[in-house]
Amino acid sequence: AALGRTEWLDLAAETFAAAKEKFGRDGRLIHAARGDVAGDQGFALDYAAMIHGALGLVAAGVGDRQALLGDAALWCETLARHHRAPSGGLYWTADDAPALIVRPDTPSDEAVPNANGLMVKNLATLWALTGDDRYEAEARQILRAHARAAAGNVFSCTSLFLGFDQLQNFATVTAKGAPELLDAVRRSGHPAAIAVDVPPKNSPAETVSLPDGTAVVCRGGTCSLPIDNPDDIVAELWKPL
Repeated sequence: AALGRTEWLDLAAETFAAAKEKFGRDGRLIHAARGDVAGDQGFALDYAAMIHGALGLVAAGVGDRQALLGDAALWCETLARHHRAPSGGLYWTADDAPALIVRPDTPSDEAVPNANGLMVKNLATLWALTGDDRYEAEARQILRAHARAAAGNVFSCTSLFLGFDQLQNFATVTAKGAPELLDAVRRSGHPAAIAVDVPPKNSPAETVSLPDGTAVVCRGGTCSLPIDNPDDIVAELWKPL
């Protein structure tokens, strides 16, 4: 989306659909499959990564927005039901998966981002897109659960801090008949900006009457005046809070 490579967007949508079909089982995910042989219940990171993929497609304006948000919401509910630790973080394995001596719920990243950190980012994005405060509360639960570990080893918890940044600094840009303004947001490099052509629920943008060819930047419960220039949109995004 940032580089205008529509063939990559098509490949992203195809990959997501293929993964959902191959690893989806009755609303849940399995961890692995080979031929007709299915593996055990998915790990927390499997859910976090698929949610991240769904929200990435929404942010890129690819596919059925409501269906993708529905997938993300369903997998969030599964994580809360089967992976939630008493501390508020996420266990790596599900409660009905083969038992381990100890169910790990560490926030540390390894070769890939940790599920806890990735879910903070996912939940922050869902909060921005849906206006559902439950997602904010769940994101902050995970942060509180792992705050001591993150403070003790910052470099091993990068994904947790990236999620915190998304939660604190997200901005939604809502445009009306101005795809070039949404493209400018996607090219801006702003790590917490979300470009949409439909106002997020409960966003102040819902009450703004946008002229055609303009967009508003909303964050912290307030919105900018309508903007009609891509450079001005980017400048507004990067304005210090």
